[in-house]
Amino acid sequence: MMIRSGQIDVFNEEAQQAFEQRLLDYLRERYGRTPVPTVGGDVPLSKLPNAILEKMVAYGVRKAERYGLRKQPQLAAFVTLMFLEGPHFNEDPEVETGLRDATIPDSCRMDHVCAVVPKRVWKAVRSRYNAGSWLEARPV
Repeated sequence: MMIRSGQIDVFNEEAQQAFEQRLLDYLRERYGRTPVPTVGGDVPLSKLPNAILEKMVAYGVRKAERYGLRKQPQLAAFVTLMFLEGPHFNEDPEVETGLRDATIPDSCRMDHVCAVVPKRVWKAVRSRYNAGSWLEARPV
């Protein structure tokens, strides 16, 4: 029996969708009360419509992959930070330097970023988290 590349692609897509659903479920369970700024005001993450949350999670995963993050724990950490710190947290120069540091294995990079980026930077990143941030999602 031979597995064709098209079959592998289907399997990979299904695995990716399953991971994104697990991540969505994790975010709802662990951070359900966390307010997400929206144009209409802060909304608890658990109250966001599923279709919107699915798009937000998928956008975050694609964005994380741009930094060479491939393992699910690293992707989940990146997406979680998008919700907690703001969807463009990675654009801060100090955060981006850590995310692009090729001397740190991708399996450790998110832990590294969280450890080396100073609290003052995270505070500044959070202060830029605005209601339209998710609507301004830049193409990945």
